Amino acid sequence: MKKLFTLLSLTTLIGLNVRGQYDVGCSAVLSPSNNDTIYSNTANIDPQYTRTNYGATVPAATVIMMRFKVDGVQIDSVPRPSSAGDFTAAETRTIGRTINFNANNLTTGVHTFCVSAYTANDNNRSNDETCINFYYSSTPAAFDVGMSTPAITSPAAQNGNEFELGESLETISFFVKNAGAVGIPTGTNIPFVVQVGTGTQSTSYTLTAPLKAGDSLNLTSTRANNAALPNFPTALGDFKIRIAANFPGDVNSGNNLTEKTYKMVASTKPSVASFSPASGVCKDVVTITGTNFSTTPANNKVKFRFVEATVLTATATTLTVEVPETALGANKISVTVKVSGVDKTGESSTNFTYNGCNVGVSEISENVDKVYYSNGMVNISLNNNSDLGSKLVKVINVSGQTVASKTIDLNGSGTQVEQIDLSSSPNGVYVVDIEGYTTTIIK
Repeated sequence: MKKLFTLLSLTTLIGLNVRGQYDVGCSAVLSPSNNDTIYSNTANIDPQYTRTNYGATVPAATVIMMRFKVDGVQIDSVPRPSSAGDFTAAETRTIGRTINFNANNLTTGVHTFCVSAYTANDNNRSNDETCINFYYSSTPAAFDVGMSTPAITSPAAQNGNEFELGESLETISFFVKNAGAVGIPTGTNIPFVVQVGTGTQSTSYTLTAPLKAGDSLNLTSTRANNAALPNFPTALGDFKIRIAANFPGDVNSGNNLTEKTYKMVASTKPSVASFSPASGVCKDVVTITGTNFSTTPANNKVKFRFVEATVLTATATTLTVEVPETALGANKISVTVKVSGVDKTGESSTNFTYNGCNVGVSEISENVDKVYYSNGMVNISLNNNSDLGSKLVKVINVSGQTVASKTIDLNGSGTQVEQIDLSSSPNGVYVVDIEGYTTTIIK
């Protein structure tokens, strides 16, 4: 009984020791910065802080409670979501949490802001909390935020300010300047409105560092990070992009708006409206109808399953092309035309089905010069200008078993030799079958 009690006690101690390996702390408060000034009209701050795991991995389901205090009084708290996953040993994460410092009835003067990480069974509380000092001003600051130099940076404009109908606006850049005499603290949210033509969207930027008086930031708004970014107009003609700041406490509205004029022009991108027939084999002729084709056949690059075809005739709206040898199956047809030095590509909305190459046995016979064995290899030499495409070649023994096979390219001249390795097969007579055309070799 005594031994059992001792064993249970050890097990309990071990379990407690394992659970006690957690050591999570707040390693830094990044914003607001130490000794920043927070004004009553910019008190909606997005504090950034780092949480570090100094101990063993903390499972996703384990609660890590982040607590926020001003002058020792807790003003907010938030648990780490389980969706954040395991918090691994030695890992540091940077996190943000918007807090309205005005909600705490602060008085003008110096205050202390602390962020702490609380985890049950944490074996070291000394690193849980990090604090900074900040100065709070109950008097609103006379801010002056100015916007300037707007530009569409992606896609690139043609002729300085033109974009084609159908293009997608991806990136707008502009400058935000602190034109006032008072610095704007880290974590301050600067709201602004982006307008493209008649489309508008309200968005904002949170300062990751203080914006000193006279300093500027070059900001971008991208579709990749902002799916609601307004797109290009759908009508021809001039349009404007406008960036307007809407900063609380701004005492000068004269520099809040900046704009630039651009122009939408007709598309020069080729389009594929239809093609006929919808399926075929190599060397079949397909007629493609669409727009913005080059009238010079060689200036149109037409591809079937990513393999370029021969363009036979061309007008601005019709191409006739010869189907190339490509992989079996269905895929889009694309047409690429170079416009002012830039390749522009249009693609069919439906698939063309490629059914292979119908090459007869007699045609193979006419284009294969000779088949012979030498130095462990089956050699296939080609006549001048053979154009049979890819063919499956099988080497068959006297028992009817295929001992080697290979898909080879039977396009070339008499100086070209394709080879199949037969070094591991015994000596004897073999049949070489090129998709119905057969001949014998002796090893």
